[in-house]
Amino acid sequence: MAASKTAIGYARALVLGRSSVFAFPCSVQDVIQHAGDGLHHEKVYLNRSFSSSRKSSDGEENSPSTSKEIHSPSPSSAAVYEYHGPFSAAVTKVKKLSLFSCACAVGAGPVMLLLDGGTSLSAKMGLAGTLSAFGITTTGLLHWFTHPYVHKLSVGGDRELKIETLNFFAKPVLDVVQLDSVEGGAENSMHPLSTFMANKKVFYIDKDFFADKDVLDILDPPSEEEEEEEEEEEVDDTSSGDGGGEPFLDKK
Repeated sequence: MAASKTAIGYARALVLGRSSVFAFPCSVQDVIQHAGDGLHHEKVYLNRSFSSSRKSSDGEENSPSTSKEIHSPSPSSAAVYEYHGPFSAAVTKVKKLSLFSCACAVGAGPVMLLLDGGTSLSAKMGLAGTLSAFGITTTGLLHWFTHPYVHKLSVGGDRELKIETLNFFAKPVLDVVQLDSVEGGAENSMHPLSTFMANKKVFYIDKDFFADKDVLDILDPPSEEEEEEEEEEEVDDTSSGDGGGEPFLDKK
């Protein structure tokens, strides 16, 4: 047992640079003392290395993440509420179908002029012009009717509205306006689809699918009749709630 401890002491003393043990091995007690010193220094070294690694890991965990702070969006630019038109996909498909039919009607005009059907050239030109005019007119009317439809609307923290509509060729158009510059109310325009106006343009939103009631009151302020109806509904709800317990008390 003593021989094994002595061998272990020699080995650890060699690792720690205790070459003096091999140079001057005076006695067994000196060897044991040197081995004990080696174990003591090894323990101190391990404790120091463990404490330093723990401090470095704690520092990394507690250090703030600067990259997240740099790339995080500011509260003013972040979207507070987003509205998506419930019939956006249907309106887009109808407009694309109308554009396709218009292109077919306009493209059929020159083909009709080249056909030999026994009719005069003036008749062919009249028929081709009528067909082309019909295709362009119907597509234009459809665009006039659906162009106020808002496909997407986002409200920013700085009271900025980003409104997305479609142009004549069914491509998205983005309008950026301030909430304070909005002219609410459908009475400001003669268009059948009109909820509010901004920058002299008419926009339409489906109020039943607009969740932010505070913004909706700015875009489309309620009329006096609607306010009276809401007040009457509130009074009816409170009265029914107060009187609901009287029959129960009477029966009891």
